[in-house]
Amino acid sequence: MLRTSKPSAFLQNWKENPSLWLVRINWLILPLSLGDIFDEFLKDSSGNTQVLFAAYLWLIWFFVLTCTLIRRAWSLTALRIAAPLTLVATALTATGSTLDWVAFIHSCVIIILVFLPELGNSLVDGLSYGNERRLLLRCPSALYLGPLPLAWVVTVSGAWLGPIFLVNGQWLFGSISIFFGIPIAAAGIRSMHQLSKRWIIFVPNGFVLHDLLSTREPFLIRRADLSSLGAIKTGDSLDSEGFLDISQNALGAVLQASIDGEVEVVPQSRQIAEVKLVKQVFFCPTRPGAALKEAANRNLPRL
Repeated sequence: MLRTSKPSAFLQNWKENPSLWLVRINWLILPLSLGDIFDEFLKDSSGNTQVLFAAYLWLIWFFVLTCTLIRRAWSLTALRIAAPLTLVATALTATGSTLDWVAFIHSCVIIILVFLPELGNSLVDGLSYGNERRLLLRCPSALYLGPLPLAWVVTVSGAWLGPIFLVNGQWLFGSISIFFGIPIAAAGIRSMHQLSKRWIIFVPNGFVLHDLLSTREPFLIRRADLSSLGAIKTGDSLDSEGFLDISQNALGAVLQASIDGEVEVVPQSRQIAEVKLVKQVFFCPTRPGAALKEAANRNLPRL
């Protein structure tokens, strides 16, 4: 019996997750592009402050690097919080030198890679076992208009204001900021992490829609109950009583699952939870084509 060689296994993994490997490599070499900038920024600080701030930076870098090696939803959250921070740090410490431009370009590359839908799908699919496949649902468009950027700013400020005060020798403000900022940052991370846990999960018996922003619990659409799955067509008739839209007005192609019979769903509501009998569901994967391809591979009915 032939065994797969290690180089062949590596190449296969690279082909399956190229965006993930590119993020790993770019984050690994990040100290080479941003290191000199931070050295220049810290040169006028005291020795103890330099050690403290440098240790904090290396700790974050190592944690995020570890996240790239572990395919989980929380790894995706950590990456998408940390990646924009590299660009902000570059802008705040820049002096206009050539090294600043190298750091700026490298930060932009990392941000683009981290926010690719393929990277998100690869990381969340690490939770799958057996004959499962997880694909991310697209972020609700309304969150881009304020709540999501605000949550990011609050989270990053909570985590970084304390160390920045300490670098400037303001020990009292730094200690207070760390004491209050870390819990605030933790709350912000928890809220943003909900976006990394919105999935369509293909299973042998059909697929599960896991979106706790729209429903109180995940729900299964069984293969036997599914009449068709495909992109929405203009002029499609909707049954207002049996219709559920969990696309959250996301930007991108929306898919429609039509059901023979009914599926019980509990939509999110500020009022008393009520069970809704659903015959049609709208949802928006980050890569609709990948979702339809997976459905075709599993011989699910399509439009």
